[in-house]
Amino acid sequence: RSEKYAEAVKAADEGIADYPKATLVRYCKLNVLVRQKAAQPALLAMANEILAIDPNSKNALAIAADAQKASGNIEEANTLMVRLLATDPTNANLATQVVDGLAASKNWTVAKEIVLKAVAENPGDVGLVSLQYKILAAAGDYKPAIATGEEMVQMDTSLADIGFFQRLSALYAADSQPQKAAEAMARGTRKFSNDAGMWQIYAATLRNAG
Repeated sequence: RSEKYAEAVKAADEGIADYPKATLVRYCKLNVLVRQKAAQPALLAMANEILAIDPNSKNALAIAADAQKASGNIEEANTLMVRLLATDPTNANLATQVVDGLAASKNWTVAKEIVLKAVAENPGDVGLVSLQYKILAAAGDYKPAIATGEEMVQMDTSLADIGFFQRLSALYAADSQPQKAAEAMARGTRKFSNDAGMWQIYAATLRNAG
């Protein structure tokens, strides 16, 4: 608290020497390193010391993941975030963060697994359902994505915006359902009748549907 970081680290190191398997004194040292904005390798090394003793330490997992991400080690960061989520599986915000990270690195298999589990464990969370919709669509799982999208807008009609209808139509088209693609755009033009872009896409879907 007095910002005497060198003395704080020295005291922590003495505690670690006296109690080699203690995590508490290592947490103290890690907090000092965080407060003094130590370099990422130092933070990661301390977090890894804690994880070697307590593999499920939430604080150490979070800091190690941040350190790996800051160092450009995205795959290692994602692995740590998945482990962190396993310690708190019903945390919807954390699940969203983990899935976003996996999606950014195009790790669709793990992203889908986590988001499906998160939706099952957090029923009624429209944010997670929306995330599931985007993940399934990006992964090319067209039929499940379409079903999830329809469920999403039933839960929250405000999500049926211009982008939703355009994406839904594109999903139907990608799934070789041109008539359904046109129907989706027909719904969109009814709701957004003054949007010229919607009418242009609708016309294209009608042409593709014959």
